Amino acid sequence: PRPMPPLPPPPTPPPTSPTAALEELLQKVSISHGEAGVAHVLNVIHSAIHPPLTPADEYKLALQALKDVDDLGSILKDQGREQIIEDAYTDGSTVYCSACGGMIKRDRFAMHKDFWCPGVTKSSGEFMECEDSTNE
Repeated sequence: PRPMPPLPPPPTPPPTSPTAALEELLQKVSISHGEAGVAHVLNVIHSAIHPPLTPADEYKLALQALKDVDDLGSILKDQGREQIIEDAYTDGSTVYCSACGGMIKRDRFAMHKDFWCPGVTKSSGEFMECEDSTNE
């Protein structure tokens, strides 16, 4: 008699939580498509959860960030020069970071996004794309 072929492995039980399901998905995408695939999946998920802001919404968020700075106090406010921050946003030299809510000098935004933004994490559990939300 001919030997029987080996039995296939038992099916994987379904994930028990949304986080477990996401981790399993990202693991499979990482194996099949690498880190670029994982980044793409995370961006798609982020876009679905956080649709793009309209310019008016971006401006409202920037003004809220300014108000938050005023509420916390700042060196510029203490010196009576808080208008400088609003002027910097209005003239386009500063941008609003949609990931962390910060006001970032435009020519430093790439470094902010790559190294310092607290809204951008590389872990599979959390990911927010840091975008240059301009006032245009």
